[in-house]
Amino acid sequence: MHEVGFHFTKVGEAGLVDLIAETLPWANQKLEHQRLENEGYHFTWYEKLPEELFHSISDVSKKWLQGAREKHFSVGRFDEAYVLSSGVGVVRKEQQIVGFITSQPIDDEQIGYDLLRILPDQPRELADYLLANLFVTYQKKGYHEANLGLAPLANVGETDFSFFEEKVMHIIYSYGNFFYSFQSAYEEKVKYVTRWEGRYFAYMKGSSFVFATFQLFILIGKGKGKNPSLAEEVLTEL
Repeated sequence: MHEVGFHFTKVGEAGLVDLIAETLPWANQKLEHQRLENEGYHFTWYEKLPEELFHSISDVSKKWLQGAREKHFSVGRFDEAYVLSSGVGVVRKEQQIVGFITSQPIDDEQIGYDLLRILPDQPRELADYLLANLFVTYQKKGYHEANLGLAPLANVGETDFSFFEEKVMHIIYSYGNFFYSFQSAYEEKVKYVTRWEGRYFAYMKGSSFVFATFQLFILIGKGKGKNPSLAEEVLTEL
């Protein structure tokens, strides 16, 4: 695409989990997961979510959001038709649904996940419990890799030999949490990842790299269902 007028800059790395390795990255969490199961938590996988469970899943999602608006560019958002057509893993305590995770098929060998939400009053370890059980489900289905998605700006611009644009990205990673929780996104994935793949941002030659970058990260952090701020409108239209 250089030939048709585009520049490229690295904007992060996607985390991939090897599902056929001898040593699985979540094996050291077995004791924690056993503790959760002893306390009454258990995981159930649905190839397609039964409609009668949708209300409970929706309630978890609303409480997880805590009034925040849904993202609608960088990740999926909670939508009835989307959720009912997805594979869904559910965690219950006794009989109450307290969390869920949705699958995101990519190809015959690789699969990811999209929504992962738990009730605010539940242990944070439930997120890991959901992921680990999802990985086991994927293994049984014969997938080779799980794609944990992009860690925006992870491992970008960290060396003296990095390009100027990458160093700008690194500054945003370090100080730009008002756009997105960049470092948290990386830390949540790194414990599982067996390899990282770079991801790149294309922008037109002659355009402002700084404005193009701000537009990109406003889109990443932008939510659905509320009016955008004046700053968002201006930056995304420039």
